[in-house]
Amino acid sequence: MHLSHQLGIVILFLSFLCSSVKSMYFFLEGNNQKCFMEELSKGTVIDGNYKTQEYDSKSQSYRENPSSSILITIDEIFDKGHRVLNQRSGSSGRFTFTAADSGDHLICVMATTKNWFSKENTKLFFDMKFIDNVFDNSQKEDAEKEKLSSINMKIRDINSKVASIKREQQYQREHEIEFRNQSEATNSHIMYWLIIQFVIIVATCLWQMRHLKNFFTVKKLV
Repeated sequence: MHLSHQLGIVILFLSFLCSSVKSMYFFLEGNNQKCFMEELSKGTVIDGNYKTQEYDSKSQSYRENPSSSILITIDEIFDKGHRVLNQRSGSSGRFTFTAADSGDHLICVMATTKNWFSKENTKLFFDMKFIDNVFDNSQKEDAEKEKLSSINMKIRDINSKVASIKREQQYQREHEIEFRNQSEATNSHIMYWLIIQFVIIVATCLWQMRHLKNFFTVKKLV
């Protein structure tokens, strides 16, 4: 019981180290964008969720507008502002991103409206979960093992099929040999029977000729 409790604490501690969550909400005016910088290590995964609400002047409250959209961009500051993510989605949704290299990343969000010069306020709820790819090597090793295991299974399956084909071919050869032997034996039996019949016919003819000769001699016809 004590060991399982310690194991649970260790797992919880590793989970805390491997991931962090940032939740925030802020207001955007018109088509202005909000940017913030994050230093990400290589392999860090960002799992983000967002939801927007536009200000309704009639009800004087913030409400969801299905026709609105949001633009999310991520630029690599260390690589001369190279843009690695440019995603436009609806008023609410989710996005994921994996850092290809370590360094500062500029994350920007912008709520877009139909009217470019609109000054309406948009409330944006934004939360991001940062997952460090600590187990990347082990995951790759597991994937490689699974891939090798799959290849080995396919090789064994192919070898089994080849062995089955060889057994079938061997059976066919043995069957052909047996059929040929039976055919040759039958042909030889037929040949022997024909020879015996020929001998019997010749003997019968000779006996009949001798019998007729004796008959004619007795009757003094010859």
